[in-house]
Formats: sequence, structure tokens, C-alpha cells
Amino acid sequence: MISKEWWEARWKLLLGVAAVIVLIVVLPRSYAQIQEDVRFEIEMMRGDIESPEEALGLMGERERERYVQDTREQVQEMRNPEYAVDMARFEARDAYTATIFYVLMPLAVLLGAGLVSGEVGRGSIFLILSKPMSRTRVLLTKCAVCVACLLATAVIGGVGMILSFYARGYPAEAINLERFFVVGVLAWLASLFVFGVAVVASVVFRDVLRSLVAIGATMLTILAGPFVVRAFVEWLVWGNRMYQIDFRTLPEWYRAFDWFSLLTYWFAQRPYGGESIVTQSIVVCVATAAAVLMAAFWLFNRKTF
Repeated sequence: MISKEWWEARWKLLLGVAAVIVLIVVLPRSYAQIQEDVRFEIEMMRGDIESPEEALGLMGERERERYVQDTREQVQEMRNPEYAVDMARFEARDAYTATIFYVLMPLAVLLGAGLVSGEVGRGSIFLILSKPMSRTRVLLTKCAVCVACLLATAVIGGVGMILSFYARGYPAEAINLERFFVVGVLAWLASLFVFGVAVVASVVFRDVLRSLVAIGATMLTILAGPFVVRAFVEWLVWGNRMYQIDFRTLPEWYRAFDWFSLLTYWFAQRPYGGESIVTQSIVVCVATAAAVLMAAFWLFNRKTF
């Protein structure tokens, strides 16, 4: 049973690994390019200092003086070598996050969409269920192989991206291994939730196409739902005066909607504050992934084929 599942999942795993390798090669810029961009930006800002009238147009003399002073301070900060290191740190974080999420989420859908409905479509589900093993064990074996594929892809992506950063000359202080580990774990847990939704759809529907449509509709509803509801409440409360609201002093009820979005926990960022919420994010990601996977097992044990 395990060998059969590995054989069927192998091309999906290879596809995910290939996508990771492509993104590892394409996304990160070299540290030399980042330094060059910083130097170019400094030159542009020095030009604005020398000719502030071109940057500010018809603004008054006081505004120009303030602009020149602020620009000089910013240029001085950018000349500090630590500035390029900070830029490299942001570059590394964004490239790694994009690589992991862009690959794991589609791979989770690809693995889960046909897990049961594919067997139903081929007619092999009756042969599988006729074997002397429980339905729970059958689905557990299938899911375990897929979960292992997602984990392998995440590990390969993480290790490969870190090696890519070092190969591109990134300084060690720009590569936060702890942060990369957290991003990788959360991305993998998030992919388990998506995989669970895909398995539920695969159990409910008898063909892969309808499973894919159901997965897309479900994920869109789950991810966009809190923001759609907030937009409606926002319209009821503020109406046409929304443009007058200062978003730096948003009321608590407005901010609260972000806590109902899985994206908040997948990326471990407190809404509007920017602080990391790693512990809460791991708890929520584990709980949501476990919930949908348990629902898939419950439905599979009661499904009539």
C-alpha cells in the first residue's frame, strides 16, 4: 500500500522539487546587486539634494529645506554598511517565504484533490476497500505519504534557499536561520490545512475536476471571508465617509477581523502592529490542519462508494 502511494505521488513530489529549484535560482538577487542598488539610490538622492526644485517643483523654501535635511540624513544612514545588510535580510526573507508558499500550496492541492476521487474515477477504490484493512488505515497511509512529500519539499526548499543565499554572497547576519525555520514550519502546517481541504473535497466528490472547483471555492471563502464581512460592516458604519478615516487610529473592532484570517497566522504577523506571533500561529495552524484532516477521515469512514 505504501509503495503504491509513493509510486503515484513521486511525479508530484518531483514537480514540487523542480519548482522549488527554479525559484531558488530565479528569485534571490546577489548581495553585490543589492549593494549596487543601494549605491544607485544614494546617487539619485544626492541629485535631489543638489537640485531640490526638480524633486519638489513649486513647493516653498521651508519645505525644500526640510526635504534636503531629511534626505541628507537618509543618505547618511544608507552609507552605513549595515543598511545593505538590512536590505539583504529583507530580500532573503521575502524570497524564502515566496518560494515556500508558492510551491507548497499548489502541491498540497495537487496531492489531495485526487487522493480519493482519483481512485473512484479509476474504479480502483473497490479493490482498495476490499483489502483486509480499515478505511482509517487506508486513508492514513495515503495522507502520510502526501504529508511526507510536502515536508520533503519544504526541507529541500529551505536548505536549498539558504545555500543559494550564501552562494550569492549574503553575509551571515543577513540569514536568520531561526526565522527561516519558523517560516518553513508555518508554511508546512498551512499546506497541511490546504491538503486537508483538498482531501475533504476528494472524499465528497467523485471526480477530480469537481474536487478542484470545490477546493478553490472553499479556500477563497475561508481566506477572503473575514475581509468581505469587514468591508460590509465598514460600509454600514462609515458609508461614504471611509476616505476620511485615519487608518493609523482604526477602532478595535476593525482590527479584530484580521484575527479571523488564517493569513495572519500563516505569516505570523500581528495585524497593523508588525510584531511576531509565532506561538499563537503554530497553535492555530496545528489546530486548523488537524480539524480538516479529522473531518476528512470522518467523511471517508461514512462515505458510500
